[in-house]
Amino acid sequence: MAISSTSSSTSSGTASIDVASIVSQLMETENKPMTALKDKIVSKTLLISDLGTLKGKVANFQTALEALQDPTAMSTAVASSSDESIVKITNSTGAIEGRHDILVSQVAQPAQMTFDQFSSSTANAGLAAGDTFSITIGSRSYTYTPPTGVTLATTTINNLKNWVNALGDNLSASIVPTSGSNYALKIQGTQPGSDNSIAYSHTSSGVTVNGLGSPVVAPTVVAAQNASFTLDGVAYTRNSNTITDALSGVTINLIKASTVHQSISVDKGDDQAPQMMQGLVNAFNDLVTTAKKLSSKASSSSGGTTNGSLANSPSALNFLNQIKSMLNGDIHYTLAGNAGTISMGELGFEMQYDGTAKFNATTFKEVENASAILASGIKVGYQTYVVRDPVTGLEISKNTTDITLNSYLTSLLKVTTSTTSAGTQTLAGAFDQMIKNEQSNIDSMSKKERALQLQLAQKERSYISQYSALNELLFKLSNTSNSLTNALSGLTNGQNNN
Repeated sequence: MAISSTSSSTSSGTASIDVASIVSQLMETENKPMTALKDKIVSKTLLISDLGTLKGKVANFQTALEALQDPTAMSTAVASSSDESIVKITNSTGAIEGRHDILVSQVAQPAQMTFDQFSSSTANAGLAAGDTFSITIGSRSYTYTPPTGVTLATTTINNLKNWVNALGDNLSASIVPTSGSNYALKIQGTQPGSDNSIAYSHTSSGVTVNGLGSPVVAPTVVAAQNASFTLDGVAYTRNSNTITDALSGVTINLIKASTVHQSISVDKGDDQAPQMMQGLVNAFNDLVTTAKKLSSKASSSSGGTTNGSLANSPSALNFLNQIKSMLNGDIHYTLAGNAGTISMGELGFEMQYDGTAKFNATTFKEVENASAILASGIKVGYQTYVVRDPVTGLEISKNTTDITLNSYLTSLLKVTTSTTSAGTQTLAGAFDQMIKNEQSNIDSMSKKERALQLQLAQKERSYISQYSALNELLFKLSNTSNSLTNALSGLTNGQNNN
């Protein structure tokens, strides 16, 4: 206990204790459980972040796997047209080689109405009290209502422009200068095709008015129309100039009409199969490297100073072992009508001693029709599987029927329906479930932290009260001692004087 003596404390020579110092030392001990709890919360927060990182790596691996299993990704077909000023090809993913004839009779266009001969951009629109002005696009009709402070009679073409633009439909309005001091109100569709045709109605006292302005001027109208073309002798009509459903895998853009037949050529592109295999290896190695880092223990040999967030979870890499196991399983494919199986190892996917993989291009080339097998649409990894929590090792779900690696990855990442001993049930992805569990743990510890904080505050107040009272008692005792000492000294001095 920190007590200052008579000679070293206050100027009055009274004894006292350092209450603040004593309470600080006592609270340092009392705060140890709180410090430990906060460390656990930090650790759990880091774990959630790392699980999110790991989930992202699994998602990247699944994307690479899906690309490998996508037949259309194995070859980048190259498509072109004989005259790109008439027909342009912007996509040919998954297209089939061949030559095609196309004749563009008409391109799709949006509707347009132009009300001309206004003297300014804010000229009166020519509406009168009691008039009705409406716009129809397709089957949808809208009737003009003047804004606050404006009447039908004072409505300007700028008011009509703002009203059209505020409708939120496939319409756009603008005011443009035409010639000299003349301006025009232009109302046009934003989407082509006859489904987006535009019409207007202006009535005054029940009589149809053919236009706007004073005097009334009828608008110039450009009708909406569909695209019409003939492809390989078959006539087509579409409401857009971007055609994605007429030629498999090819996006055709119609630029303008022509009386001349055009040719569309689809040629075989570069073989992408080796690149897809390498992409899978890269994504797998990224996943493995991340998992190893998060589960590593601090050691002088590894150079790490702290444990990874999953270092104390012996089952942390169960899901990765399952992935490796399924990569070692059979690949099912059908080529030229014949079913077959092959392994990833035969296609050059080679596991290394450190747990990573490498792509052996030489091995891949030695397999006859390797690229054709991949282009046929493969399914990697037929196996049964169990999904376990990487932290606790407890079973989350299992599937007792043969399943592909892609389906297993989906069970880790997304909501799935799975069969367990309790029957069929819908479960969140394994990673989401783990993150949810850890967040629940954090929430529980945060409640404990708040309760402990209140207890510590109360304990600190109690210590301050106790040692302040003790300090006061010492002060009184010191004063009493000083008084007695002075009295005795006075008696002694008196006796000596006598």
